[in-house]
Amino acid sequence: MATTKPKRRRKRSQIRAGSGGRTERPRTPAEDRFLHRVGKRVKLMRAEAEITALEMAAAIQVTQSVQFRREHGDINFPVCDLVRYAKMLRCRPADLLE
Repeated sequence: MATTKPKRRRKRSQIRAGSGGRTERPRTPAEDRFLHRVGKRVKLMRAEAEITALEMAAAIQVTQSVQFRREHGDINFPVCDLVRYAKMLRCRPADLLE
């Protein structure tokens, strides 16, 4: 009888947060800087519009935790959500990327 190897589980450090368990390639420093800039811009524009993080999260249909992590550049912004952010902030999606 042939024995099969048990499936090897990935370490937590090999699974990126928000990836649904999929492994992703590490981000480059330039990508990290870009995400940080976009998050900072969203946070600044949200504060200027006097919208709380909780209100923004509800409007974008994400948790407050995801909202916080996006504003701090920890996780990526899906393109569809950038459109929602722009609509909520009354700007163009491109304005969030500048």
